[in-house]
Amino acid sequence: MRPWWCAVILGAVCFAASPAAALDWETLAGASTTFGNSGYAYAGVGIIEPVSDRIALRARIMFSYLTYEFQQAGTTVDAEAWAVTPLVGFRYQLRPDMSVSLFGGGQIKRTDFDNQEPSTRNDDGGAAQFEYHYQVSPQADVLVLYQYASGDESNWGRVAFKREVLAFGSQEEFALGLGVEGIGMGNDAFMAFQGGPLLEIRHRPTNGSFLIGVGPQYYTAEGIQDVRPYLSLSIYFPF
Repeated sequence: MRPWWCAVILGAVCFAASPAAALDWETLAGASTTFGNSGYAYAGVGIIEPVSDRIALRARIMFSYLTYEFQQAGTTVDAEAWAVTPLVGFRYQLRPDMSVSLFGGGQIKRTDFDNQEPSTRNDDGGAAQFEYHYQVSPQADVLVLYQYASGDESNWGRVAFKREVLAFGSQEEFALGLGVEGIGMGNDAFMAFQGGPLLEIRHRPTNGSFLIGVGPQYYTAEGIQDVRPYLSLSIYFPF
C-alpha cells in the first residue's frame, strides 16, 4: 500500500474512533449533464470535529463518475472515469461569517475509452481540495470550491452566490433562494465552462439544501467545440 494511502486511511480511522457526540456529519451528492458531450455525478459523506473556536478537523470520502468525448484520428472517442477520493484536512474560521477548508488525500481512478487503444488508463494519484464560504448576510452566502487530482491532471472549480428570497412552511422552516454559479472543469483531454442561475430550497432547522442550476456550457476538446445547455442537481444535508 502506498504511504499516502496509509496516511489517509489512518486519518479516517482516527476520526471514526472519536466520541460520536463530538462529530458533525455531512452528506452531499449531485449530477450535471449537457445530454451530449459530458456528464458528471458524485456522492460522498464527511465528518467534522471541532477542536477549538476557530479550527475543526475534517475527513471526507467522495465517489464520482465522469463522461466526456474527444476526436482522435477522425474518430470520436467516448471516455468514462470512475473515482474514489478519500480526503482529510481542516477548516479554519477566519471570522464568525467566513471560513476556509483545505483537504489533501488521494484518488483511485480508472478511465475507460471506447474506440481507442489502450482502452483503459490508470489515473490513480494525489488529490487536493479547497473550500471558501462567506455568509454575506443571514440571507446570502458565497461559496468557492476547487479540486485538483494529479493522476490525470484534472481540475474542477465552482463559484456560487445565493440569496434567500422567500420563507414558507407552517413555521417558515423552508426557504427559497435564488443565485448564480460558474463552473469550470477539465483534464489533458477536454475543458468545459458553464454558468447560469441557481434555485435553492433549504430546510432552515438542519441547513440541508437542494439546488437546481441551468445555463449554457462551452465545451472544447481535440476536434470538438460545442455550446449546449446544461442541467445540474445537488443536495447537501448535515446531521
